[in-house]
Amino acid sequence: MSKHILIVDDESLIRFALARSLQSNHITVKAVSTGEGALSAVSSLPYDLCLLDIHLSDANGLEIMKQIRTLSPQTKILIMTGSELDAALRQSIEKYACGIIAKPFDLAQLKAVVKNALDSGTTTCST
Repeated sequence: MSKHILIVDDESLIRFALARSLQSNHITVKAVSTGEGALSAVSSLPYDLCLLDIHLSDANGLEIMKQIRTLSPQTKILIMTGSELDAALRQSIEKYACGIIAKPFDLAQLKAVVKNALDSGTTTCST
């Protein structure tokens, strides 16, 4: 059974690298650069996992995360960020996302987190 991953990041190099490294015979990857693109994608297909940058050029990643959760409750969300997160922000993210991964990330570690998320039968995943 094929899995579907949505990558949302306004940095083209990150989108390209993640899409290329995660795409396989059993995983289909779509990459978008905006929050609006993410909401449009989630509205048309139930993704198994969304890798979401918290800082997007067109939208607040937290708001996009909440909207994705509303549109597609079964989609697991993994937040990517290069910023330090205070306790309140981390708590807010953890309410809607299954995990947080810091940029720059180790690709092998990210792939392991993605595999765990896709293999898990719940909307939570471990990081």
